[in-house]
Amino acid sequence: MTDIKPWQIEPFGETVGTIDLMKSERINGKLTYTSIFRRGKWLSLIFVEPYNPEWAQEFEHIKRCISMNLGDLAVAIHHVGSTSVTGLAAKPIIDIDIEIASYDLFPQVCEKLATMGWRYEGDYGIAGREAFKPTKPLDFMSHHLYVCPSSSAEMRRHLALRDYLRENAAAADEYGKLKQQLAKQHGNDKDAYIDGKSAFIQEILEKTMK
Repeated sequence: MTDIKPWQIEPFGETVGTIDLMKSERINGKLTYTSIFRRGKWLSLIFVEPYNPEWAQEFEHIKRCISMNLGDLAVAIHHVGSTSVTGLAAKPIIDIDIEIASYDLFPQVCEKLATMGWRYEGDYGIAGREAFKPTKPLDFMSHHLYVCPSSSAEMRRHLALRDYLRENAAAADEYGKLKQQLAKQHGNDKDAYIDGKSAFIQEILEKTMK
């Protein structure tokens, strides 16, 4: 076996926007590949726009559709992220956390969401926040959909940040200006954009999650 040599993949001319580290596991008896870490760039420029009251209406539309299908499987369906804060500039993407009582219910939730048109994508390396992606065109605005158990520290951070910004207009205005500046500065580099917000967010969470 001493003649074994490293094998190098030949170069190829594909444009890659995102790289995922994947794992394989069986969910509901099916071999499923999910992402446990993600880095990359958007193919289009980051666009932060002034607050739009239609975002709240769109969240309610998505919430009603999910509630009808999940029923008691969902403890609550939370509008989180910047579009959930009145007056805050944001990317026009609705962030939604579906709260479930425990991971014991997760296989049933996965199955229900799959029938509606969402595929489980993994946690992207963030424990307690399971991501889902549409598998077909849906009659919804662009959105990020997550499922979190009630014990999820990540969901608690989402809610703490949202509630603080809702109650502190000056902080929300400062955050909006920061995001607009980062969007102009970083173009389509979503990792740099996210990293640029981290210190501001962490400062708020340190105030609210003691």
